[in-house]
Amino acid sequence: MNTTTSTTTINGTVTNVTVLPVAKPTLSPQQQFAIQQNIFLYEQYQILQIVYSLTYAFMFFLTMALIIYLRRSRTSAFKGDVIAANKVILPSFEPLFWVIACSTGIYTTYFFVATILGYTKPITNRWFGELLVQGRQFILYLIVAFLLQRSVSRPALVRSVLIALVMAVVPVIVVHLLDVTSQDQLLQFVVVATYRTILMGGFAYLFFRPMPRASVRTQQELCLFSLIYYVIVYVYTFCFYEKDYQNGMMLVFCAVVWATFGPFFVWRLLKADTQHWRGLSDRACDFQQLFRENQGMQEIVSAQGLHVMLEMHRKDVVDFSHLDIQRQMASGASANVYRGVLHSTKQVAVKVYSPSEISESTILEFSQEAALCTALKHPNIVLFHGMCICPPSICLIYELCRGSLEDALRKSRADHMEPLWPKLCYMLDAARA
Repeated sequence: MNTTTSTTTINGTVTNVTVLPVAKPTLSPQQQFAIQQNIFLYEQYQILQIVYSLTYAFMFFLTMALIIYLRRSRTSAFKGDVIAANKVILPSFEPLFWVIACSTGIYTTYFFVATILGYTKPITNRWFGELLVQGRQFILYLIVAFLLQRSVSRPALVRSVLIALVMAVVPVIVVHLLDVTSQDQLLQFVVVATYRTILMGGFAYLFFRPMPRASVRTQQELCLFSLIYYVIVYVYTFCFYEKDYQNGMMLVFCAVVWATFGPFFVWRLLKADTQHWRGLSDRACDFQQLFRENQGMQEIVSAQGLHVMLEMHRKDVVDFSHLDIQRQMASGASANVYRGVLHSTKQVAVKVYSPSEISESTILEFSQEAALCTALKHPNIVLFHGMCICPPSICLIYELCRGSLEDALRKSRADHMEPLWPKLCYMLDAARA
């Protein structure tokens, strides 16, 4: 060991002092490699935060652009634009896009703030890494859960959001518990991989056995998009388990960019589902034949029932994009009556039914009323404009009458005697009706 000699002065006396150097601690190659890998991950995570900020911002603005596009198309369709009417999706689907916008907006805000402040502390937590993955998968869970509902009502959307949240939160909690209890890395990898394999199996099943909604092609597109995303996530998780951080981070970037296009596939699927509810899908005639062959069945699913009713009254169907439902005028035991505007010019009365499900008896009831209203065309009978299917509601559109019997009865009596001839006209009109 080398020594050094220094000269110091103590109480005016010059003294030579031999100083032994302090030995620097030596690191093993494994420790040096681990430090280098940690530095690499830290630098890559800083870049990843920027990528997350940009991609989530892209998803957020893409979702908002779709909402704006939906509303503008709805306005144009309401004024009579046929091309815009074909582009409009069901109004009940708009809250779904707002949920996606809120989800992506929260992630966008966090990553922008974390990037600006240089906040990277959560990178040391395994549950945070899983949370990043589940943030993208939440959208996939949400759309599949929503399509599996029997209706497209607001309660169905709430149930879908809760199901998607549970599916996204469960793996985060499991990873955190495994980390807190200091479980082996192999066990953590197996548990997470098993969960994702089950989900991949579900999407693979939907790819080969699509739901009786939307179109087969759009469902398969979403399933293929999801399967590719899961494969990338599975591979980079395996790379991290094998300490191959460079390839793992490269695949993380690929997964982030790929998942950015999720709202586009959601839009295509919901647009196809809108055509399905309109009764324009290729399966409409098949459903009608099935209904005719199974007159004794107790219940059929909502989509099939609507298709049958649409086929039976095709000429009387009014597209939902041409009807604007406004304030409520009256309420009853089974339906409410609203004031509305048809084709942006005609004031109408809209009788709105919102059944929990469409059963055979419901279809028969609506079919009979629609057929009766169509047959009764007379100057002294309120005019029937048609039937509108706007899930989760079914609407019957009538002429808007000026006043009502109640208004006439409550009207103050005139001081003068009303002539007999108007009364006679009233009686003749009633007799003709």
